[in-house]
Amino acid sequence: MNKVILIGNLTKEVEIKQLTSGNIVGNMSLAVNRYFVRADGTKDNEVCYIDLVVYGKSAELCKQWLFKGSKICVEGRLMYQQWQTQSGEKRSKHVVSVEKVEFLNSKNDNTTSGNKNTQAMSPQIEAQIDLGQNDEIPF
Repeated sequence: MNKVILIGNLTKEVEIKQLTSGNIVGNMSLAVNRYFVRADGTKDNEVCYIDLVVYGKSAELCKQWLFKGSKICVEGRLMYQQWQTQSGEKRSKHVVSVEKVEFLNSKNDNTTSGNKNTQAMSPQIEAQIDLGQNDEIPF
């Protein structure tokens, strides 16, 4: 089973682009905090940064409603991406392919970014992505 569930804050604005096929793809980066107590009793925090990719209408909704610092919950699957740079170097990374995103900022959140105001946002908006023909479905 390949299932990832994360809650965190966006580290930058959502970037979307339209592929030559006409499909919309959005890229986001999430900071997930882990709080723990060390053996000596001191409290500490660890941050993990994770790249996310979201598709279609969900990407458009994310671009419209989310901003740097937005708190979200995502469900998806882990993917391994490989590519070659213009100089011929091979690169790779793991990303989470988002299947469901839940916006967690509340109506009472006064944070603004540009023209986006979270006071206009519903407390929890969900954008569900339909599985494509090439997606794996666990049995």
